Amino acid sequence: MNTLKFKTGILALFLIICTSCKKEKNEPQDTAVTAEDLVAYNIRWIIINPDAKRDIRILYFNRDGNAIKATLDGVDSRRVQPVHLLEDGFTFDLNGDGAVVYTLKLAKNEKGELSVANIKFYNINNPAYRIQEGSTAMLKTASIPSVKNKTFKEGDVILKFNVDTWLYGGVPNLTGTFYEIPGGWKGTLNGVDYMGLCVPVNGEIAMGFQNNTDKYYRSFFTY
Repeated sequence: MNTLKFKTGILALFLIICTSCKKEKNEPQDTAVTAEDLVAYNIRWIIINPDAKRDIRILYFNRDGNAIKATLDGVDSRRVQPVHLLEDGFTFDLNGDGAVVYTLKLAKNEKGELSVANIKFYNINNPAYRIQEGSTAMLKTASIPSVKNKTFKEGDVILKFNVDTWLYGGVPNLTGTFYEIPGGWKGTLNGVDYMGLCVPVNGEIAMGFQNNTDKYYRSFFTY
């Protein structure tokens, strides 16, 4: 894979991908965002730690009875909270104590497509944590293919997924387990947690891949 394609794929992991939606020419559009709208999307970004470690994050949504809930996943973490929209935005209080808070402002265009208009973050106990500028993207989950029965490659390193197990050239001769989440997957191998976030790029799947000790995520492509 040439260098330009490799770099393009890394950037594409965190760019907004929009899908078209046909509407009648004169049909008025309601551009107010609803909690129900969120179920079709996931949002991802990169957190920079005080030691410059960059961790991938993904926020996705599901219906739970009459409520819409948001799940925020890191490689080895998960938080679930109900969504309370106010003027097209909501907050995600990571631990429910006001110390680590994300505030997202969303937008809906005339085609009904959502995007993140603004995201704010603070960590009162450790202000050095921050969101990497330009890393936030909102994608339609249905646009992201499954990783099951697919093979990925970065350089000479191979990732091979079966139905619920996977192989990784970085840890040879061992088999891990995984499950899919909206927009990616989470798994373990040899007692280590892993996560991958996927996006379609030029007919392939690009994947941001990280374990809970990696300082940076790696970029894999279907092979």
